[in-house]
Amino acid sequence: MAVYKNAAELMYWTDADTNIALTGEGLLSIATDEDFLKTTIGEIRNEMLAIDMTATAEREAGVSFLSSYDSAAAVAYAREHAENYSDSYKSWTITQGGDCTNFVSQCLYAGGKPMSGTCSSSGKYTDTRDWFHIQFSGLWKSYGYTTTWISCGDFKKFWQGKCTRYDYKTTIPDLIAVCSAGDIVQLCNEDTMVPYHSIIITEKSGNTAKYCGHSYDRLDYDVNGTNLEPTLNDYLIYQF
Repeated sequence: MAVYKNAAELMYWTDADTNIALTGEGLLSIATDEDFLKTTIGEIRNEMLAIDMTATAEREAGVSFLSSYDSAAAVAYAREHAENYSDSYKSWTITQGGDCTNFVSQCLYAGGKPMSGTCSSSGKYTDTRDWFHIQFSGLWKSYGYTTTWISCGDFKKFWQGKCTRYDYKTTIPDLIAVCSAGDIVQLCNEDTMVPYHSIIITEKSGNTAKYCGHSYDRLDYDVNGTNLEPTLNDYLIYQF
């Protein structure tokens, strides 16, 4: 008997404004898609493994985002804006789907990672070869942004092959053992490997680490706490 996606994967696969399934906009169209409803956990996991293989090939070929990364600057931005959202970017509340990946993308940009691609008008752009979030001035602020900037799944597709190191860990101690300040961590379902939440590590000392994040706003929370220990959880670590 097939085993099907849970709510976290629904959020990933709608791939609109982070987790737009929560608003109903994406859920309505997805729920009527018979092919989607018949997709099994095994099939999702195979797609995630295929993304992993492509990313590994990119790193081995030396394909990288050609810029240095100032982890201290990224951490400083994270601490400044963990609870005080920047008005330079559009943001999303939990009921709108969450702001977690949007926030860690801002941190990477603050740390020196340049945007890739551009746009001339506001709206959402789905080309996973681009990564940007642009504010347009006018009577009302508007924004053009890519799903790679705001969506857990497309962030993984864009960055996994462009980071200097990528790890997959199954426990908090293993996560802490390899992480460093400035690393991006994504929580994923252990069965499907689908990411559904993104955070940035802000401090590492011995067997402890702290992080910042949006959606459920966190400022230097202890990684050892219960916040990162939901059922069926694994961890994707991106180092730059």
